[in-house]
Amino acid sequence: MLSFLCAFSQKSFKVKTYFANGKLKENGRQLGINKTGIWNYYSAKGSLERKERWLNGIMRWAILYNEKQQKIKIISSDGTEKLYKGCNCKN
Repeated sequence: MLSFLCAFSQKSFKVKTYFANGKLKENGRQLGINKTGIWNYYSAKGSLERKERWLNGIMRWAILYNEKQQKIKIISSDGTEKLYKGCNCKN
C-alpha cells in the first residue's frame, strides 16, 4: 500500500531545455523520473522535428517532421513505422 500512495504523491513538472543559441530544444512533462504526456523536440533553428507521447515512462508513439513541418513518419511503441507520402522529402 505504501508504494501505491507514493506513486500518487509524485508531482509532475515541466521540463524545457535550450540550445546554446537560446532556442528551445525540447519541452514536456515528467512525473518523478519518467516522461509523461506529449514531448516536443526542435532543431537549433526552432522548427519542430519530433513529437512523442509518453505514458508511465514508456514512449507510445513518435511523429517525425521534415524541415517544412510536414509529417514524414510515425513510429508506434511496438516498432512499426508508417511513412507519409507527398512530403517531398528524402527521409
